[in-house]
This record gives sequence, structure tokens and C-alpha cells, in this order.
Amino acid sequence: MERLSRIWAQIESRKASAGLWLICLWGAAVGLFHATAQASVESTQVIARVVAWPKLTYDMICGAESWCLLNQVPAALLAWQIPWLTESFLSLAISATAALLIVSGLYALVYVLTRSARVALLGPALLLVTGLHRWGLTYPVEIVNYTHSNGTFGLGLVFWIMALLASERKRWGLFLFGLLACVHVSWFVLLFPVLLLFAIDVLFIDRRPPRPLLIALGAGLALSALSYAAHWASTRPLMAQAPTFSMAQYQLIFRSFAQFWDGHRAPVPLRATGFSLSLLLLASLGAFGLLLRNGGLSRSAGRLWGFLLVSIAMALSLALLSHLPFHLQPTPLLFLMPGRVMGIPIMLFVPLALALLALAEARFGDREFPVFPLFAGTFLLLQTRSLPPNPWQVPSTGLYFLAALLAIGFVALLAKGWEPPSRRRLHRWAWALLLSIALAVPVYQGIQNVRAGTVAYEMQNFRNDPFWKKVHADPGPILTASDCHFLQYKTGRPIVVNGWNAVVYLPRYAVAATEAIHELYGVDFTGKPTGDQAYEGSLRHRATFSNRSLDEWRSLSLRYGFSNVIARPSTRLALTPVLSNADYVYYRIP
Repeated sequence: MERLSRIWAQIESRKASAGLWLICLWGAAVGLFHATAQASVESTQVIARVVAWPKLTYDMICGAESWCLLNQVPAALLAWQIPWLTESFLSLAISATAALLIVSGLYALVYVLTRSARVALLGPALLLVTGLHRWGLTYPVEIVNYTHSNGTFGLGLVFWIMALLASERKRWGLFLFGLLACVHVSWFVLLFPVLLLFAIDVLFIDRRPPRPLLIALGAGLALSALSYAAHWASTRPLMAQAPTFSMAQYQLIFRSFAQFWDGHRAPVPLRATGFSLSLLLLASLGAFGLLLRNGGLSRSAGRLWGFLLVSIAMALSLALLSHLPFHLQPTPLLFLMPGRVMGIPIMLFVPLALALLALAEARFGDREFPVFPLFAGTFLLLQTRSLPPNPWQVPSTGLYFLAALLAIGFVALLAKGWEPPSRRRLHRWAWALLLSIALAVPVYQGIQNVRAGTVAYEMQNFRNDPFWKKVHADPGPILTASDCHFLQYKTGRPIVVNGWNAVVYLPRYAVAATEAIHELYGVDFTGKPTGDQAYEGSLRHRATFSNRSLDEWRSLSLRYGFSNVIARPSTRLALTPVLSNADYVYYRIP
């Protein structure tokens, strides 16, 4: 009997490994088919010195001051100057890796809870194909089609860390936690409540010696420290040219920008669907707690249940704290961005709802419970047919069906003495159909995306596009309109100032760039928005650019060192256009 148990454990382990390989390949393919130009590649260009500049620009300060492993590793590769290893290749690789990391992290979480590879596969697949992860609040939650993948990498590592700490791979979890510091500092700090709960569990419940665990944590932290040392050494020549600043100046800019300009740090809307679903998810974790109390969950699943409970409670608490009067909100809390943590429950809602149903299904013993795949499949088909054109708007049918899934899970979990007839064959076919559709739809959509030329358009830059090649041939920095993004990536030339949201993260850049943004774009981050100023001043700059005379353009050109301007066709300038395409107009200062 013991031998049979070992054989069964080996079979289950192989299923889990096969499922993990499958979800990794699937995630990479979907990320590749929905690839976008990546913002981190611009910092990579600065660190690798592939962008020539006559003097330091504000955007150079932004790129050099940004410490992140996601910038450093591609920069090391780009510096080799291998013909095929270009900015476009790096954007493709980052897009694919970000999707792989977050879907595999979701797989690991669900597998630790359910020990079912098929449920773990279905969770991220169903999440992506329905678009339900887009219930973002003040901070977007994305898996694919996203240009700022640092947050995606950080959240994916958070999922992996919680799953590993809950399983028998605790040392790997602690190692990744230490490494998280050089991937995403904010997520590193925000994960400390989970680490504290883990420490209590290990020291007072498991009573395990902490030395091997501390060594693993120390190794991850050492690599993060090495990453920072390499960053400091590589960017020191650039930063030596940057102007000095005081923390008092930065504090003024930070709090003013956070209060009046930064939508990411606005109070979390408590009436939004994402917040309501987070409350519902917190309640559903109570059902996991009932299973844990009744011995229905493994030790690993019970530990992970605690991690998830703490994480979601923290997300909801920070959302409530965001409604405090602004002068009472501490700067460290604003820096960490309370709305960011809501990404955990929003991203986990669908996978954990399915995990709850799977655990309810297992409660019926050897008999199969076909309601789960049938209802989940119906929900999938209906939601796929009604995918919203606006990614921030989810049809109400999705909410109703997902609530129905949870309701069924609760009823099945609490029901006693009801034994439905066995329908193993129907169950297997329903599962096969469900998984096939869930995995195939995003791949099909991605292939259509590639055929439509969307990915090719995203990858256009000075290395492969005639328009950008001509722009790249001119010398000197470029001033860009505030609604034109990733133009250092596209032109291969330094941009005077960009990345306005970076003023909350980078003190030296904030102080240096705020005055320039005020003079160049007519936007003052030290005060309230006025008139038609929108977030990042994308509307205000049009009037500023259009009303500027030729003499004013020449004066600014001499002061800030730019020789060209790029704007959208809708913005008319008192300059003669040199080049243009469907999206941009390129001007030269005479």
C-alpha cells in the first residue's frame, strides 16, 4: 500500500511538472504574440551607452537613476552589439517573459491549494481569455499588451514567493524574496507581512532551524546588493554630470504631484467592481478556512491560505487608508502606492474561485462533480463572446457568472449527504473542452494580432523603419510632445525630458526635470492643475506648443540643447515640418 502511494505521488508530481512546462510555454507564446515596446528598454539604452548625447538630458538622468534588474540584464546584452540582439528583440523577450512569469506564478499558487494540475492550468488561462484581470482600480493590472512590465515581473515573483514559501521549497521562496529587492523595491517592502507570517509559522509552529532559511534569504539579498553596486558603478559617470538637489525640494514636488497629478495615487474607488470582488474574495477565503479546520486542506495549502488572507486584507486596508485626508497620509505609504496592492486580489479572483470549486468537488469523495467544468465552461464561452472593446470595462454578465461560480462552490462545500450520480465520462470531456478553449483562444487572438501587423508596428524603430532611420541620422537631443512616448526607443536619440510619472520615484530627476517641464510644456507639478490640464498635461501642452513663436522655440533650443521637435499631427507648431508619417510630425529648429 505504501509503495502504491509513492507511485501515485510520483504520477501526481509528473502531472504538476508537465502542467508547469505547458503553462510556461503557453504564457511565453501569448506574451510574444501580444508583445509591445517596453519602457525598460529605454533605460537599457542609457546604461548600455547605445544612445549618443552631446550633454546629459533630463531623460538620461531618469534612465540612469532607475535601478532595476530588468534594466541591467538587457543592458549587458545590448552592450555586446550583436546584430540580432536589438531593442526590438529585447522588447519581445521582456513581453514574453513577463507573461510567462505571472501565469506560471498563478499556476503555482492554485496547484499548492488544490494539488490539481488541470485546475491550476485553467486559472490563468480563464483569467486571460476573459480579460477579468482588467478590473484595475487606480493602478492597471495587465498580463499582455503592457509596456511597463516591471510591475508585472514584481507581481509574478510575489505569486511565486508565496507558493514556494507555502510548499517544501521554502529556501527558493526566501531566495526569490531577497532577489525581489532588485526587481521591484515596492513589492519587496509590501511583501514583508507575508514574510512575518512565514517566520511565525516556521519558528513557533514547525519549529524548524532557521539557519538554512537565513542563508537562502541572505543569498538573494546579496545578489540584490551586487545588482545595486553594479548599477551605481555603471551610472556614476552619467550621474556626476547631473545637478545637485535637496530632499526638501523633492518632498515638495513628490507630495504635490501625488496629490494633484498622479492618478495612480488617487484614493481607491470603494464602489468599483475590483474592490467589491476583493471583499468577495476575502469571504471566499473563509471557505478555505473551513476546509482547513476540518482537515480538508494540506499543510502547504493551509500555510498559503494564511499568506493570501494577509495579502488581501492588506490590500483592502491600504485601499481604505487612501481615503484619509492627504496631509495625514505618510510619504512612505504614498511612495509604495496603495492601489498597487489591489492587483493581488484582482489577479487572483478567478483562479481562487476555480480553486474553491475544485476543493468543493473533492469533498464528494470518489464521485465526480460535473457542475464545476460545465458552469465554468459556460461562463468562458459567454464571456469570450462579449469581450469588451474597452479594457477597463467588463460586461455585467461576467460578474454575474463569476458570482454564480462562487455561489455554487459555497453550496457544494457546505452541502452534506448529497451524492450526485457519477458522470466520469462527461466530466473528462467537459474538462478537455474547457482547457482546450481556454488555452487556445489567447493564442488564436495573438496570431491574429501578429497577422494584423500590431506587433510589427510596436517594434518599429530606427533599426528597421525608414521614417525613424531618417530621424536617427540627425544629431542632438529631441523635444517630444507629452502625448508621444517611447521615442528614445524609436529614434535612438536622447529625449530632453519624458517619463513624467518618474518624478515620484527618482529624487534627482524630479528636482531637475520639474522646472524644465514647467518651461517646456506649461505644466507646474508644484501646484494644482488649471484649465484643461489633464493627467501628465497631455492636453495642456498642445496649446503651449501651438502658441509658441519661432523666436521662443529658438531660445528654448539653445537653453535645453535640442535641435528637433516631434509632435502629433493634431498639434500645429510655428516650425516647418521635415518628415511625417501617419502618427508623428518631425520638425527642425531653424
